[in-house]
Amino acid sequence: RNANKTFRAFVDGPFGIPHDFGAYGTVIMIATGVGIAGLMPYLKDLISGYNSCEVRTRRILLIWQIQNEGQEDAVRPWMVKPWMDKILTRDTGMVSLHVTESGKEDEELGTHSKIKVTSTSPDIEGLLQKEIGGRRGDIIISLCADNAIADRARTQVQTHMDKGVRLVELDFQPPSFKTTAKDTRGMEFSCRG
Repeated sequence: RNANKTFRAFVDGPFGIPHDFGAYGTVIMIATGVGIAGLMPYLKDLISGYNSCEVRTRRILLIWQIQNEGQEDAVRPWMVKPWMDKILTRDTGMVSLHVTESGKEDEELGTHSKIKVTSTSPDIEGLLQKEIGGRRGDIIISLCADNAIADRARTQVQTHMDKGVRLVELDFQPPSFKTTAKDTRGMEFSCRG
């Protein structure tokens, strides 16, 4: 409680090269698990820049895959914050949250129908094909995702690569999910991806 006392602090980050997402008409952000932490500063900058007319971005899509309801409970309050509602009500953004181990019915959050929560894996290929194929202006796809999702996104973007399409993989990358599945003979095995 002594105002004259000094403390030493070490600050770590940010990591990697900063990217100017605001220079693109469409921004697609794909994250898995804690990878959302790498995209949040960019998302907040885009929203702030959009509200003050300082960015060219007019469409923001966030696709986020998490494993279970515990992770969903941690992010649900963030998903319905007023600042998130503000950008989504302007037909600018869409959030798709995929809780792969929940088994719950699909639902929509917020005061609009632009935050969708589902228990299915994201259709990365379909989404990217639709957005890149129907884009107006330049588009950037940012990945902060596990290897399986990142590989699928990379493959799809490569088929549509041209001057107006950019793929960025953030330096911070989350670990891969570990899932257990049964093969056709009923034996359990684990895979990472």
